[in-house]
Formats: sequence, structure tokens, C-alpha cells
Amino acid sequence: PSSGKVVCNGTSLKQLNIGGTKVWNSGIDLIAANKWTQTSSQYGSWGSSTSQLWLRAQARTDWWNWIVVRSAALNLTGYTQITLQWDNHGVSGPNWKGFGGFSTNASLTQHDWNSTHMTEVLDTQVQGAAGTKTFSIPSQFRKNGVYFYAQRNFYKANGTNEYLRFYKIQIS
Repeated sequence: PSSGKVVCNGTSLKQLNIGGTKVWNSGIDLIAANKWTQTSSQYGSWGSSTSQLWLRAQARTDWWNWIVVRSAALNLTGYTQITLQWDNHGVSGPNWKGFGGFSTNASLTQHDWNSTHMTEVLDTQVQGAAGTKTFSIPSQFRKNGVYFYAQRNFYKANGTNEYLRFYKIQIS
């Protein structure tokens, strides 16, 4: 339904099965679920609530710092899209990269981003410092046992410790 809600006998449903087959699902809201795990960091920090996920890599001028977090394991069977709303503190250059993507590996590090272990959907250098956009979930991740990863890098830049904030991570 266009409203995104199905009510049966006065109960709001999260999923509708007919004859043992799932025919509708309300989606997965990863921000509201608030189940994140740090997998790798060098002078990075993060925090989350039911309204946002934030990542911060400490500003340095001598080396690259990062923070990598992942969601709880997801069953993405039947889902095709992910909608992200983000703000990379108004910066999109190569020294302040922010990422979002999928993997079936539960313990990725910053080295895994541009490898076969991870498929990126958001790169703030490409999609911009802030925005709301719906991306297609790559077909190889439309199954059980998938993680959504978020990563923030800060490399050789003077300035403050800017944040990458996600306000919406909605799977439908």
C-alpha cells in the first residue's frame, strides 16, 4: 500500500503472508533498530540512537584515521532498495570520505572497502556531502546473512573532527 501500512483486525502488520508466502513487508529501518557494532577503528568514534547514526574519524595531519561499523545481520530476501539520508558535515572531498555498503562478512576493516568483500552504494565524494537518495540493493545481497556497513575516513587535513551522520537507512 502507498501508506506503507497494513492493518488486519486492528493490528498493524510488519509482514503479510498468504498461503505461507510473504507477499508484503513494511521494510527495515536500521536507524530505528539501533543495532550497530564497531568492526575497525583508528582514532575514530561513533554513536547511535533511534534517530541517527554518527561516525567521526579524528582530524590529523600525519596519517589516515577511520571508523567502521556494521548493522546486525539482515535477511534482505525480497528487498530491492535502500534509502539513505546523510550529512557528511558539508564536505565531500577526498580527505573526508564517507561510505555505506553491503557485505556478507561480519568483520570488515577499512582495507576491505575497495575489495570484493564489500559493495559500496554510497560514497560521499561521488553522491555529495549531504542528501537523500534511494539506491538499488545489489542482487547478490538480496538474501539472509547480509550486513550494512558505514565508514568514515579522515586523511591529512587540518580542521575539526567532522561527522558523517545518517538520519535514514531504510530498506524496502
